[in-house]
Amino acid sequence: MDISEILNLVSKTLSIIVILLGIGAFAFKKYISEFIKTKFSIQFEKENTKYKQQFLKELEAYKSALVRELENHKLEIDIKRSQVLIYVQKKIEAYELLTAFYSPILEKIYTYSILDEKYKKDYHEFMKEIFKELEKCKEVSNKYSLYLSTTKIKIHLAPVHTAIISLFNENKTIDTASIDKIIHTFSMIETQMEIDLLGEKFYEEAEKDKKNLAWKIFKNQ
Repeated sequence: MDISEILNLVSKTLSIIVILLGIGAFAFKKYISEFIKTKFSIQFEKENTKYKQQFLKELEAYKSALVRELENHKLEIDIKRSQVLIYVQKKIEAYELLTAFYSPILEKIYTYSILDEKYKKDYHEFMKEIFKELEKCKEVSNKYSLYLSTTKIKIHLAPVHTAIISLFNENKTIDTASIDKIIHTFSMIETQMEIDLLGEKFYEEAEKDKKNLAWKIFKNQ
């Protein structure tokens, strides 16, 4: 084998080695790339799962907190609604009792004032009876004072009580005009009670409905 053949063989060998090294380098590079990709993919999946679980926990905690907050808010609304209902019921009860006590008293006094003397019971006995009933009115007023919220009611109610007492005198006579005035004042108080419960607007609408109904009844007679 001459030198040219040897050089040619060496050249081919080196070429093969270079090609093999290139293939090896490419394969190694691809292996490294796949290894890194796989490793990071696994790591990413772990971290992603971890963050996902953490996020779900935080989401559940937030949902639970939100539900509790909503339940507390609903409870507060229910309590306030219950308190308002109790307050309104007590107010209605107060107004009904005041009307139930005062109206019969005024009717009795007015009837007594226009009766013929021979049909009247003893003046002092009648006065004691009225004063006893007025004491019940006073008890109701004191008991439900908190629910007589409207100033107009409080202002006018006390003078009505005093005016009824002042109707009785040493002359054993009851002035009809004074009774009319007291009845008118109490009628204003009753109106104010209705306004206090219904509100100005609803009271006006209710009054219109009453008048319309009365007019229809009158026309149909």
